[in-house]
Amino acid sequence: MKIEETVAGKKVVINLDEDVIQRLNSTCFHAQIIPQAGNFDKWKSVQEFFADKTIMKYFLEDVVEDAVRLNTKSNSVCINYDGQLIGWSDTEKKRKFQKEHLVRTSLNANGFGLTIKKGLVPRLAPLTNLATIVYDMSVVSDTVFIQIISVYPGFDVGDIKGDVTRREGRIFFPPNYPGWTGQRILGVGVTPKAPPMFLTEN
Repeated sequence: MKIEETVAGKKVVINLDEDVIQRLNSTCFHAQIIPQAGNFDKWKSVQEFFADKTIMKYFLEDVVEDAVRLNTKSNSVCINYDGQLIGWSDTEKKRKFQKEHLVRTSLNANGFGLTIKKGLVPRLAPLTNLATIVYDMSVVSDTVFIQIISVYPGFDVGDIKGDVTRREGRIFFPPNYPGWTGQRILGVGVTPKAPPMFLTEN
């Protein structure tokens, strides 16, 4: 999948490999709304996500800023979707959980963090208005090439290297962890009447 845009005199070419599309459409995007940590509910696919004008506006602004600074290493941007709730965060502030609820878990080959112990649900995954995009960038003349690495709902936790919980102060929810719904009208981006404790911070 390739998207081409022109911003501030620069051509921006965004590429999503097929394996990335399949991975994201089987993890955080779903045809039906699934209220679980790490799932979007505003968009049914990563294709819909990148077709969203608000997402593209903020994403392209960040891309061009990085290009001007020649910041061509791996990048990420956390987009506040105009105050609308768009899914369930896959992380939460560590201070909201008791030590006995958490266990150290490998997140990938390079990083680890604290997650909720299997079988425990001390609090539900919060709704969030944040979407994080992880990407690589290269600049050739006046063309900016973007390779999408990942997309997920919630706070930008940066590189998954070392002790991510200690660095970011956040814990990770395990797979299939339930999300809070309350009076949420699913799929339409309406802010619910919810206790602040359940909402991810801006």
